[in-house]
Amino acid sequence: MTRRSPDVDSAPRARRAVILYLVAVVAILGAWYAFSTTGVYRRAVSQPFSTLVAALTRAGMRGVGLAASGSGRIISSGGFAVEVRDVCNGLDVIALFSAAVLAFPTRWRRRLRGFAVGALALLALNVVRVAVLVVVGRHDPGAFEKTHYVYAQVVVVLATAILWLAWLMSDERPPTPRAAGD
Repeated sequence: MTRRSPDVDSAPRARRAVILYLVAVVAILGAWYAFSTTGVYRRAVSQPFSTLVAALTRAGMRGVGLAASGSGRIISSGGFAVEVRDVCNGLDVIALFSAAVLAFPTRWRRRLRGFAVGALALLALNVVRVAVLVVVGRHDPGAFEKTHYVYAQVVVVLATAILWLAWLMSDERPPTPRAAGD
């Protein structure tokens, strides 16, 4: 009887693990998308979150000495105003990041910590993104559209990918081997 090397079986297992992971990510995103098309989602999640992003943006801008006013989902500065709409509130990238983290085969404690830290980091990034858009719109209204639809989106997508990779590579210390008899 010949013994197979462990490496012979590891490639198909690794491929299977990757496929299962991707299926889980797609399933989570599919469920998120299905929920995000409902009125309940818009009323109970997205609109309040958009209002939160706008309030944090106004507060952050004022905190660094920039003019900002408005209420609800509106941010005004120097005669220029934006509305944080449901598609611009950052929930989509938070959902993408969360699906990638929650589907990953690791300890639930690590997943939940990654989800929480990542969601807060992406919220903060989106607040900065909206503040930059307001400042660009105020000082160079002609550059607003390109900044909004090109530069800011690229930055957010890249930051989301980098954040996920950082989480992936920051695995907690590997378990220490137990001594015989433990």
